[in-house]
Amino acid sequence: MVSRPVSSYPLSLINTLISAGLLYIHLYPKAVLALGWNPPFRAYTAAVWLFFASNVFLIIVPFIPPAPGYEVFEHIPYYVSELYNLRLEFEFVKNVTVDHLASYSCLASWDWGLGF
Repeated sequence: MVSRPVSSYPLSLINTLISAGLLYIHLYPKAVLALGWNPPFRAYTAAVWLFFASNVFLIIVPFIPPAPGYEVFEHIPYYVSELYNLRLEFEFVKNVTVDHLASYSCLASWDWGLGF
């Protein structure tokens, strides 16, 4: 059985979000310039697209069924570990961002709209 460390799947999710943010900055530079931010270094757009595509690939591939005759686990479906990793990741994001940021007085009055 070939397995990946538990940390690699959540890391792929985080890297996908980071690269999506970089793509947003590249596609809508006026939004960033309106904030008055001028970064000292800009990543090449092609490199950001490649990083984004590779991380999307790493997120999708574990959900593709294995070849016939090859079973990853004996008694559970092959995608259970990745679903569990997704659940842990979303639970972490919920706990860190919503609960901790809401404790700040300036952010406590915001309607996050996340349904948590």
